[in-house]
Amino acid sequence: MRSSLLARGVSATAAILLLTACGGGSDEDSASPTSSSAASSSAAETTSEAPEASSEFCSQAEDFGNEISSSFESTDPQQLTDNLKKAADGVRAIEPPDEIADDWQALADGLEKVAGTLEGADPNDPQVAAKVQSDLQAIQEPATNVETYLQEQCGIDTSESASPSS
Repeated sequence: MRSSLLARGVSATAAILLLTACGGGSDEDSASPTSSSAASSSAAETTSEAPEASSEFCSQAEDFGNEISSSFESTDPQQLTDNLKKAADGVRAIEPPDEIADDWQALADGLEKVAGTLEGADPNDPQVAAKVQSDLQAIQEPATNVETYLQEQCGIDTSESASPSS
């Protein structure tokens, strides 16, 4: 069924963008020192490569990424719309550093735009699918910029959610 395919496609893409941008990998917690307790136990390794790893922003971003990681498993278009709205609100609730403030805002705005496109739309409509895909592509650059910041400044390894390279 097309609606299920559209919802699954949007779910997967939105989840990848959010997890990439918010550092929500679950396996990394045991493999790398990204949680605050792990960061304190191996501070030399984390802080030498991630100067902001213990900052409030980094902690909040990682917690948010972990929290939303399962939010995009639904194939129900209304549930997906609601999850996208919640994700946009969650991104907005975290105060980003100035270096990525514009990209952080663009990510939240883009998620909200995707939710708006899906709201009440016929998921079988190919134009809806094309618009959603366009909306998601528009936030790939901000998501990549946020991902880079999270990796370099926070020590959050998001490569697992973006591509299986590690």
